[in-house]
Amino acid sequence: MEPNVVVFDASRIVAVNFKTADGIKTVRVRFPSDEELTARQKRCKVIVKQLGRQTSTTTVTPMEDLDYDLAMTLRPGDKDAVQIDKFEAAKIVETLSLAKVTDVREEPGGYAVDIRVPGGKVTHHLKMPMEADKAEFRRAFANVVDLPYGQQSITINLAVADPIYQRLMASVDGYANAIPIIHKSAALKAVIDASDSIAAEESEDF
Repeated sequence: MEPNVVVFDASRIVAVNFKTADGIKTVRVRFPSDEELTARQKRCKVIVKQLGRQTSTTTVTPMEDLDYDLAMTLRPGDKDAVQIDKFEAAKIVETLSLAKVTDVREEPGGYAVDIRVPGGKVTHHLKMPMEADKAEFRRAFANVVDLPYGQQSITINLAVADPIYQRLMASVDGYANAIPIIHKSAALKAVIDASDSIAAEESEDF
């Protein structure tokens, strides 16, 4: 992607379309703030139950009711213009939260990370993470609580990524203004995973 081409603008109003029997239903929303994204993610619990013989089940907390409340706060004053249900609200939040890493590649002094976001592809250029950066991220990013009957509850704290990302960020391509915490988190995790993978491969050579 060419530098300075704006793909993502967190300040603009986004139109999310739904196909219905009566035609296209368009819902206009703003992008959620970092605080809203972080609060939502903290309330999303993943329950992993060990079944034995290296098998397990994973259950994610239903988020439709929470996403409905969030989606309604994101609507710019037209809450009564177009009615939505909680499942459409969940789709809206899912659409806005898109941050899918599509490529991670080494470059001098660090990594370039391509991420698919609403509107297209953006690229983050991060410096090589130090072991201290990795430890800080892992220590607080995922909160794991052991539960009875071989179960674990896992929640994610997106806010942990921000100070580490700020230290490692060299430049970004595709942004008009602020970078959402969910994009920072995705880029940082991808770089840490890539760094660990390369370190493991080099260790195997000894």
